Amino acid sequence: GRHMKTKMKMIALAMAASALLLPATSIANTAQFTVDRERLERGEAISFPESVDIDGKHYVGGVAYAIIDASPAELLGVLEDAHAWEAVLPKTKYATRVSSGPNDERVELHQGNALVDATYTLHLVNDRAAQTIRFWVDLNRPHNIEDAWGFFRYQVVSAPGAPPRILLSYGALVDVGPGMLRSVYENRVGLAMMTVPQRLRAYVLRSSKRVPV
Repeated sequence: GRHMKTKMKMIALAMAASALLLPATSIANTAQFTVDRERLERGEAISFPESVDIDGKHYVGGVAYAIIDASPAELLGVLEDAHAWEAVLPKTKYATRVSSGPNDERVELHQGNALVDATYTLHLVNDRAAQTIRFWVDLNRPHNIEDAWGFFRYQVVSAPGAPPRILLSYGALVDVGPGMLRSVYENRVGLAMMTVPQRLRAYVLRSSKRVPV
């Protein structure tokens, strides 16, 4: 419906924005690009928090980037491992794969702290040709948040013959819902979401036993 089309349009815009951080051979070599690229090369993640209203819902999140010393296969191996989500997503107590198919799976997540718990299921679709994994909350399953959706996009940035490196672009928006959860935790949730690329980078490095740069 119109709501899903709006979501897909926002995802497409965020993915297009990731072109600003592609290698210098493909874009104008501006001063800002140079600064951002140097930060990425040092192992920093770059994030751009955002909030937006869509169809009466209020979303927080944004886009973030990191360079990861890994091949696409290594990255996908992590993202296809349900238990890895326990380390990659902040405040995740446990994750369980509830269905799986070719390039398509659902992972049930349990997140929270001593005061608040949330359970929901992410539907993930791997578009290998586009080097993108898109995800959204399966609203047909129990969910304690109103909505969430986003993407992981990866591109090889290492030179031929060099150790593998990829640029990870990540975007996500979540509507935590009304009440105390929104008033108390919404901003914290939005900022925590922007740490995902850095957490994913650290997890991949640990898994591959590579030394961080």
